[in-house]
Amino acid sequence: GVYAKTAANKNVGKSPGGVEDGALNAPGTIGPELELTLTDRDNLYSSRINPVFDSSATGFVVWGVRSLSRDTRWRYVNSRLLHNFLMHRLFLLLQFAVFENNGPALWIRIEQAIKGFMDSLFRLGFFAGERADQAFFVKANGSNNNDQTIKEGKVIIDIGFSPNRPAEFVIFRLQQPSGVASQ
Repeated sequence: GVYAKTAANKNVGKSPGGVEDGALNAPGTIGPELELTLTDRDNLYSSRINPVFDSSATGFVVWGVRSLSRDTRWRYVNSRLLHNFLMHRLFLLLQFAVFENNGPALWIRIEQAIKGFMDSLFRLGFFAGERADQAFFVKANGSNNNDQTIKEGKVIIDIGFSPNRPAEFVIFRLQQPSGVASQ
């Protein structure tokens, strides 16, 4: 439910945990049966288990956004959710290309369609990066399609994206500068 709520309120590229997006405040929610200490929470999280946690500072929340995958590409739940979302939406978007004449004109149309879609997601905050070229790439041209792939009836499209990474640890430094007179 937290994943769906975050996807609906923000987007599938947002990590579904923490005080805002991980809040378990639905009607009828009563809280955890077992109360965790901060040490319990930290130990579970370091084992890639996203605990349900309740405290006066956080409220009743999902405290974590990690997956069980050991592959660093899929370390965070939002990376996998975003990947699955893109696979589904791009499959639907590219149905126009089936049975079209395979060649440079089709490749340009495919690139334009995907880049337009991905750029709209970038502007909505689905990807990391300050510029679109840092957030994603799309390649459907003669470098990844050749006479052999055309003869086989294939169009090869290479797509990459950079998912957002959560701020798992907020570290602050508080200091009093020396040599400054107090008032």
